[in-house]
Amino acid sequence: MTRTALLVLVVPLLAACAEDQPIGKARIEEAADVRVGAFNFLERAGRPLSDKDMKGKVWVASLIFTRCTTTCIPMCGEMADLQEDFAEDPDFRIVAITVDPAYDTAEVLDKFGKSYDADPERWYFLTGKIEDIRKFAVEGLRLPWKAEDPITHSIDFAVVDRDGKIRDYFRQTRPEEMKRMRAVIRELLAGKAP
Repeated sequence: MTRTALLVLVVPLLAACAEDQPIGKARIEEAADVRVGAFNFLERAGRPLSDKDMKGKVWVASLIFTRCTTTCIPMCGEMADLQEDFAEDPDFRIVAITVDPAYDTAEVLDKFGKSYDADPERWYFLTGKIEDIRKFAVEGLRLPWKAEDPITHSIDFAVVDRDGKIRDYFRQTRPEEMKRMRAVIRELLAGKAP
């Protein structure tokens, strides 16, 4: 296979998860209200998880799907590293929301989470109705979403504070932002505003 043919095959796969949208403070400044608001989804263990369960926690949210063969893999790897980095803090959580709920049932998400050694009490994999997920992603987390192609989703992490306020966004493909994200999480867990 030629190099050009390989690029033709790979580029659409990478585009399925990548979005070239503003990140960080610029996107927060665009939003009038940066609280994630109410949500209620099904966690991989089959139990409901809502915004009330996240009150008082510092959490990182992302959009993924289990059949992804491109950017979701490093995103989940990053979340696994976050789980390890903040293992000693009882108030830290990770939330991964599927954009493919027709396939990603609670059972599929459970198996997927186990493949990353995800602690079910700290790293949640959520599913629900596609319209509820889309609304939460766009209106709650303010992450980009292409309505005509739900599998195309943001590769950013949203960091949410103890009051449900989005504090910042970080692009998974930028190592300097992953380092800065950890600093922001530490400050929020310590009760400081970054």
